[in-house]
Amino acid sequence: MKIEKEQFKDVEFFTAEDKYRTAKHFYRFVKNGFQRKDFNKRIYEHLYSHCGFIAHYNINGFFNEYFNGSKTDLKEFAEHFLNFNVMPYEDVYNGANVNYEPYNDISKCFADILIEFDIKKQVE
Repeated sequence: MKIEKEQFKDVEFFTAEDKYRTAKHFYRFVKNGFQRKDFNKRIYEHLYSHCGFIAHYNINGFFNEYFNGSKTDLKEFAEHFLNFNVMPYEDVYNGANVNYEPYNDISKCFADILIEFDIKKQVE
């Protein structure tokens, strides 16, 4: 999957450049198997500010909630972006969490990254 700056649009407080960098960091985080060293402030702030997640007190609390090695917790995270009941069909994006303007461009990118790394298989 190629992530390009042009696929993102500027919005107040979140420029296309910031979205691009956040998506690139998220790609590395997922590619490397959800390692804590790859989960940075940029990803964390997007998730709790724009994706409907709660902050879980801080970045470490959030990481420990979803990326603690539990397939159930990872699935809960992934289902925030993807509807596993319709995969691998076209309409896999999970409604309001992904389609929320003005952040749907980066949220769909996050969903596509999860699909690329076959998240459904990882959590079965």
